[in-house]
Amino acid sequence: MKEYNERQLRVMRDLLQQWDSGKTNIANLITNLEALLEALESVDEDWKRAFRRQWGVLEIEYAVTLDRGQTSLSSDGIERISRAVEEMRCLLAEQLQGDGQATD
Repeated sequence: MKEYNERQLRVMRDLLQQWDSGKTNIANLITNLEALLEALESVDEDWKRAFRRQWGVLEIEYAVTLDRGQTSLSSDGIERISRAVEEMRCLLAEQLQGDGQATD
C-alpha cells in the first residue's frame, strides 16, 4: 500500500475513534471522512463503494435530523450510525492489514 493511502486510512480510523469518544460531531465526521475517501489513490473500487455506503448512513441520519429541525440525533439514528461506524472500522482494518500493516 502506498504510504500516502496508509496515512489517509489511519486518519479516517482516528476520526471514527474521535466520534466514539465524543471529540467530534457528526457534521465534521461526515465532511472529513468524505474528503479523505476522495483523496485516496488507487483504492479498490468495491472497497470504496462499500465504505461510501456506510458513510451514506451517517449523511442520511444527519440530513433527517436537520430536516426535522432537531439539534440532536434520535436514538434510532445513533444506533444506525453506530453500526455504520463499526462497519467502516472493519473496512479500514481490512485495508490497513491488506498489505501486512498492523492496525496498532
